[in-house]
Amino acid sequence: MRTGAVVAMGLMVIALVGCRDDAQRARDDRAIASYEQVVREVAAPDGAFDPDPRAGDDRPVVYAVGLDGESIDPGVQAEVAKRVNGDIDLRFADDDDEVFDDDGTVEVVRGHGVLIELGPMPDGDTDDFTVDGVWSRTRGEVQQVRFHLRYDAGAITLTSTAMVD
Repeated sequence: MRTGAVVAMGLMVIALVGCRDDAQRARDDRAIASYEQVVREVAAPDGAFDPDPRAGDDRPVVYAVGLDGESIDPGVQAEVAKRVNGDIDLRFADDDDEVFDDDGTVEVVRGHGVLIELGPMPDGDTDDFTVDGVWSRTRGEVQQVRFHLRYDAGAITLTSTAMVD
C-alpha cells in the first residue's frame, strides 16, 4: 500500500509539473506572438513610428527593452528575434543605456533605429488585451504607446495603436 501511495504521489507531481510547463509555454507563445506584432508595427515603413533604415541596409533597426526595468524572458527574446529576422534588425538590450549614442548634440538610438520599451503581458487569457510601451528615437523624444491586440483562432493580431498623452 505504501509503494502505491508513493507511486501515485509521484505521478501527481509529474502531472502538475507538466501542466505548469504547458501553462508557461502558452504564456510564452502569447508573449512571443504579441511582441512580434508590436515590433513589426514599430518597424513598419511610413507607419506612425517611421524608422530610418541603416545606410546600405533595407532593414530598420529596432531596439527592445523591458518597460520600467522589467526583464523579458531570454527565450521569448530569441524567438521574437528569430521570427522577424530578415525583415527587421531587432536587438534586445538589458536597459536603454546600451541603446543610445551621443551624436554631439543629442543622444540618438544606435544605427538610426528606434527604441521600444515593452510592457509585460497582461495576466489572464482574454481575447482582447493591450501591451503598453514607450517609443523613442532620441533620449529626449519619448512617446507612450498602447498596442491593442486580439487573440483569435490561435493567432495574435494587432488591432490598433494609440499614442497616450
